Amino acid sequence: MAKCTMTEKMRRFFEEYEKDNNPLQAALRAGYSPRSAASMAKKLLSRQETSNSSDACSAPSEAETSQQTQSQIDRNAIVQGLLLEATTGEQQSSRVKAWELLAKHFGLLGEKSSEAQTMTVTFDIDLGESQNGCRQD
Repeated sequence: MAKCTMTEKMRRFFEEYEKDNNPLQAALRAGYSPRSAASMAKKLLSRQETSNSSDACSAPSEAETSQQTQSQIDRNAIVQGLLLEATTGEQQSSRVKAWELLAKHFGLLGEKSSEAQTMTVTFDIDLGESQNGCRQD
C-alpha cells in the first residue's frame, strides 16, 4: 500500500475513537464538521482496516506541519476577530453576523439531526490592549 500522510486531525480521530469506539463522535471531537463527520469516520476506519494500523501513515513533512500550523493560526485569528466583533461591535447587525459565523464555524448551525449533540465551546481571549488598538471613540 502506498504511504499516506496522516494529518493532526486524523491522529485525533484515532485517539478519540480508541476512547469509546464511536466513529461519529470521535470524528466530531477530532474537529470534523457535523456534515462530513460520518463519511470521514467511515473513510478513516476503512483506511485503517486496509493498513491494519493507524500508524501506517508517515508523519507529516516539515512543510506540511508548517502549513498546518499557519492554517491553525489563521483560523484562530479569524475566530478571535469574530468574537471581538460579536462582543464589542458598534452595530447590532455586525454583532449578530459575527455570532452567526462563529456558530457556523463550530458546527452549531446546519442540518437538523434526530440525534441530540452537546458541544462545549470555551473562549479564552485577552481583550486588554486589543480593545484600545481597535477603536477610538
